[in-house]
Amino acid sequence: MLGVEDVFVGRVEQLESFLAGLADDDCRGLVVSGPMGVGKSRFAEECLGRAKAIGYRTARVTASTAAAAVPLGAVAPIVPAGIDLSDPVSGFARVAARMTHRDGLPLVVLVDDLHALDTTSALLLRRLVESRVVWLLATLRTGESPAPAVQALCDVRRVRRMEMEVFTREETERLVEAVLELPVALNTLERLHGTSGGNALFLRELVIGAVTRGALVNDGELWRPTGTHGSGTERLSDLVGARLAAAGPAARPVLELAALCEPLSPADAGPADVIGALVDAGLLRRQDDGRRRSVVLAHPLFGEILRATMPVLRRRELLLQQIERTTAWRARRWDDALRIASWQLAATGTADPELLGQAAALARYAHDYTQASVLLQALPADRHTCATLLMLGEAFMETGDARRAEETLVRARALARTEQENLAVALARTFNLFWGAARSEDAFRVNDEAAARATQPESRRMLRHNEAAMRAASGEAERALALLEDLGEEVPQTADPVAWLFAAMMKPLAMEVLGRTGEAAAWARRAHREHLKVGDRALFPHPASQLISVTRALTSQGRIAEALDVGQGAYTELAAAADPVPLTQLWLALALGRAEWNAGRPRSARRRYAEATALARAHNQVKGMRPGLAGLAACAVVLGDLEAAERAVLEAETYPSMVCLADTELIGPVLCHAAAGRLSEARSLLHEGVRAARDGGLLLIEAHLLKEMVRFGAAGARQAAPRLAELAAGCDSVLIGVFARFLAAFADEDPARLHAVAAEFEVAGADLMAAEAETAAAALWDRAASPRRAAWAAGRAAALLTRCEGARPTILRAATPAVHLTDREREIALLAAGRAPSKEIAETLGLSVRTVNNHLQRVYVKLGVAKRSELRAALGPARDGRGQY
Repeated sequence: MLGVEDVFVGRVEQLESFLAGLADDDCRGLVVSGPMGVGKSRFAEECLGRAKAIGYRTARVTASTAAAAVPLGAVAPIVPAGIDLSDPVSGFARVAARMTHRDGLPLVVLVDDLHALDTTSALLLRRLVESRVVWLLATLRTGESPAPAVQALCDVRRVRRMEMEVFTREETERLVEAVLELPVALNTLERLHGTSGGNALFLRELVIGAVTRGALVNDGELWRPTGTHGSGTERLSDLVGARLAAAGPAARPVLELAALCEPLSPADAGPADVIGALVDAGLLRRQDDGRRRSVVLAHPLFGEILRATMPVLRRRELLLQQIERTTAWRARRWDDALRIASWQLAATGTADPELLGQAAALARYAHDYTQASVLLQALPADRHTCATLLMLGEAFMETGDARRAEETLVRARALARTEQENLAVALARTFNLFWGAARSEDAFRVNDEAAARATQPESRRMLRHNEAAMRAASGEAERALALLEDLGEEVPQTADPVAWLFAAMMKPLAMEVLGRTGEAAAWARRAHREHLKVGDRALFPHPASQLISVTRALTSQGRIAEALDVGQGAYTELAAAADPVPLTQLWLALALGRAEWNAGRPRSARRRYAEATALARAHNQVKGMRPGLAGLAACAVVLGDLEAAERAVLEAETYPSMVCLADTELIGPVLCHAAAGRLSEARSLLHEGVRAARDGGLLLIEAHLLKEMVRFGAAGARQAAPRLAELAAGCDSVLIGVFARFLAAFADEDPARLHAVAAEFEVAGADLMAAEAETAAAALWDRAASPRRAAWAAGRAAALLTRCEGARPTILRAATPAVHLTDREREIALLAAGRAPSKEIAETLGLSVRTVNNHLQRVYVKLGVAKRSELRAALGPARDGRGQY
C-alpha cells in the first residue's frame, strides 16, 4: 500500500541539490517550500537521513502552535543544558560556543513547518546558522505568512530556497506503479493524476481509497478500474473539508456553486471581494477562455468533496438559481444548452425535451458518449425520434453495451421514414453487430437487407463500401479492395460520411496484409485528415480510429519508431479525455502492442496487450480478447513468465479468431508451446496458420508466421526461407525483406550475413530480432573456431538486449545452427531439460521409452554433456525464473 515513505519517489534531482548544498562551504541551509501535501516533510526526512549516513550530526525541531506559545519551546531539545538564557545576547553566544563540534561540521537541524516557529526560536536559529554551528533544513508551506523573525531566518544570505512542485504526469505514473508493483490502466492513471492535481498526499489517499473499496483491482497483469465511484479515504475528505471550511461561511455558497456549475462568470459566482479572497487562499482560480473570463475551483478534489457533502435540497436550490440566471442572459454560449439541460436533470430528474436533444447532440459532438447516453435516456419515450434513438444507440455502442445498442437501433429502424434514415440505422447496426456483438453473419445480413431495400445508387454504393470494411476485417482483403475500387480519397459532401469513414478505416488494413504497406500508411494518414474535416457531420467513430491503421501500417513497413510515436500520442490523448472512447482505445492498444513487440520491448508490449484485454473484458468486446491474450502470451514467454503465458493461451482459445490479426493470435501460442518443449504442437500450429494465410492471400501475415520457423532450427529455416524470399519480393515492407534475409542466413549457417542482418534489424528499430541474429552469429563463429568474432557478436547481442526490457532471445541455444540436433532430438531434449522423466516424454510424443533414451544419448554426445542437469545448462537459460523450459 502507498505509504508515506513512497512519496519520495521521483525527487532524486532535488535530493542531489540538497547534498550539493551540504557539501558547499558557502551554503548555510535549505528551505523547502510548497503547497500542502506535495511531500515536503517526507523529502526533508530523506535529506536528514542522507546527512546522517555521510557523517553529519542531526536533530529535529518541531514547530507547532503549542510549542510557539513558549519562547524557545520548539528548539529546547537542541539547546545544551545549564545555559542561562535570561540575557539572550550572551546566552545565545554561549549556546553557539557549546554546540560547536570539534570536527568543525555543523549540526543539521530539520525544522518542519517553519512558518509555525516562535520568534525567539527563530532568532536563536538565525544566530546558530550565521555562526555555521547549525545547517538549517526546513519546510515552509506556500501561502503562509511567517513572523518577521522567521522570514529573516529564511532570508539569511546563504540559505537556499527550493520550491517543491507537484508531481508531473510521468512522476505520478512512476510513483503509483512503483508502489502497486504492476502497471496501472492508463485511463486510471490519468484520472488519478487529474484528480490529485499531482499532490502527493492527495494521490496517496486516492490510491488507498480506490484499492480499499475495490474500485481498483489487480487482474494479474495490471491494475484496472471496476466502475465503483467515489474518491479517496475519510482522511482525504477531512483534510480537504477542513481547508474548505477555513474559508468561512460567506465563501461556502460560492464554492458550492462552483462545484456544481463551474466554470462560472464572475457575476454569477458571487461578491468580488469574496472571490478575490478565495483566489488568494488557493481555493478558486481565474481563467480566460477567449473573451470570456471565468472562475473555477483550484483543485478537482474540492468539487468532489463539496458535491459529496452537499444536502440534496441545497444542490437543487443552487442549480435552479443558476438555470434562472443563465436563461435570463438568453443562453448565448454554444454549450449553454448542454449545461442547462444537465442542471435541470440533476435538479429535478427531468428536463425540457428540446434542450435534452440539443444537449445530447453537443455531448456527442465532444465524444462524451456517457453524458449523451444520460441525456437521451431522460427523454420521454414518446418524444424520441429516429435521430435521437440513433444517437442513443451509437452512445451505447461506443461505451461497449452492444446488447442495448442493438435494441435501441432496432427501435430507431421502426421510426425511420426516409431512405437516408434507414441507411444511417443500417450502418450503425452493422458496426455494432460486427464489432461489438461479434455477430458477423447478422451484420452481413443486415447490410444485404438494407442494400435490397435501397433505391438510390449512392445508398447502394455506401452499403457496398460498408460490406467491404467488414470483409477486410474478416481477412478477405482482395474482395474488400475490389468492393472499394470506387472509394474516393475525400469524404463525399452530399452523403452521410459514416460509410466512407468506416471503409477508409479498413481499406489500409486490407492493403497492409497484402503487402502494400506504404500505400496503407499514406491512405490511413489521408483518411485521418479527412476525418478531422468532417466535424459535426459524423460523430462516430472517433477520428483517432484512423490512427490505428496508421500505427499498424508503419509497423509493418518497418518504421517502428514512427508507428509508436503516432499510436502513443493518440492513445495518451484518448486516455486523458474527459470521457475516453473505449472501443477506439482497445484497437489502438492492440496496434501499439504489436509495434512494441516488433521493437523488441516486451514489457511495454505486454502492458499494451493487458490494457487491450482489460478494455475488451470490461466492455464485452469479445473480438479483442483473443489477439490481446495471445499477444500477452508472446510477451510473457520472452520475459520468462511461462506460467502466465500458458494461462493466457488457454483463455485465448475460448474466444473467436480475428483473421486479419492472425499473426498476433498465433505467435503467442507458438512461442508458448516451443518454450514448454511441445515442439510438435508449435510446429503444427504454425504450419496451419501459414497455410490459412496463404490460402487467403494474406501475404504479410504469412510472412510474419514464416519468420517464426527459425524457432525450429536450421531445418525449419531452410524449409521456410524460399517462400519468405518470394513474399518479400512481392511486398514493399522493409521489415519483411529483413526477415527473409535473416531466415536465409540462418538456414545457410552464414554468421557474416547474420551480423549484417542484425544491423538492418537495428536500423528498423527491431532490437530483439537484432539480438537474436547476433546470438546465432556468435554460435556459428564459435563453432568455426573464431573466438574473437564469436565474443564480439555475443557482446553486440548483450548490448542490444539491454534495450529489450529484460527479454531473452527465443531461439534456444540448441535451436541455433551451431548444434546439429534433429527436430525430434531437440523436442526430447527440451522436455528432458524441463525435468520430465523418459516415461512421461514417451507418452507425450507417442514413442517407446527406449526410443526416447536413445535420442537422449545422441543429444548428450552432440552437446558434450553426461546427464540431464548438464543438459539444462547446454540448452541455454531456462524460459522462466523457476528453471522450467
